[in-house]
Amino acid sequence: MSAHQFFARAFYALYLTTTVVWGEVRCPGGIDPIRYHSLQNSEIGISVRINGSGPYEFVLDTGSQMTLVEPSLAKELRLETAGHAGVLSAVRHAVVDMVRLDRVETGPYSVEQSLAAVQSLEQIQGANPGVRGMLGENFLARFDLLIDHAHRIVCFDRSGQMRQELRGDRISLVMDTDPAADLRVPQPLLIPVELGDLARPGKTMRHVNLLIDSGANVPQLFVNTLETAPWKQRQNALQGRVTGNAAQFFALMPGQDIHIGKHVVSNVVFATPLNAPGNVDSKGEDGLLPTSLFRRVLVSYADRYVILDPR
Repeated sequence: MSAHQFFARAFYALYLTTTVVWGEVRCPGGIDPIRYHSLQNSEIGISVRINGSGPYEFVLDTGSQMTLVEPSLAKELRLETAGHAGVLSAVRHAVVDMVRLDRVETGPYSVEQSLAAVQSLEQIQGANPGVRGMLGENFLARFDLLIDHAHRIVCFDRSGQMRQELRGDRISLVMDTDPAADLRVPQPLLIPVELGDLARPGKTMRHVNLLIDSGANVPQLFVNTLETAPWKQRQNALQGRVTGNAAQFFALMPGQDIHIGKHVVSNVVFATPLNAPGNVDSKGEDGLLPTSLFRRVLVSYADRYVILDPR
């Protein structure tokens, strides 16, 4: 297998919480739900079996195009290397081993013969030692996916029932039209967004493409547009870590309104990296939008749209 690039982004400097309502909750269309538990930094913890072994604690991450397993788990399961891939994270590039997984399962749902990247997850394990991997899009894209933060459940659907039952503004995903794009990995969940600065009501709205990311707990913009001097920003910076355990400094931007289709989310504070001019070598996205900003998020991978807070 030739080398290719995929995204595995994560940021853990701030802590967000969600409202939880317990009780008998069903997924739309009568689909069986999978209960998840919030990890220390609001990531979605889910039980996963690999090749019949487990269960293991994984983070459900729509921001990673590939499933990740940490090196000790790959060694424990005696997973054989199937090639190498280039990983592009928020601040670094790396080449990692790829392994083939015969079967990946969560609850009654499974995907056979998929690839995974072997990569350190120290940035998560520092707060959540039990995490052994991240369940990425090459698993998730086989289903329609509903993340219900209000009830701490996720719903996987191959039948299309959820898609038919739920209503809301369908926001088409931004497609990568580059003919050189690697078709072996799912396209990232990019949505078009208009940003407005609350501190400057008369300022023109700015168009950006944001990655819908259940593995991030803080909104991010990759281009630093703050007007304060870089050394003053650094004095008040937050420190976080991204996938691969690389350290990064972030500053908080003034609150902005996010216009997404018919939705307006007010006074959203983005973190922006302070690493270098131009900031981040990304592949189409201008930042991250955590799913935790919404009560529920429906992703239709087959029809390439999302519904935020579907009814």
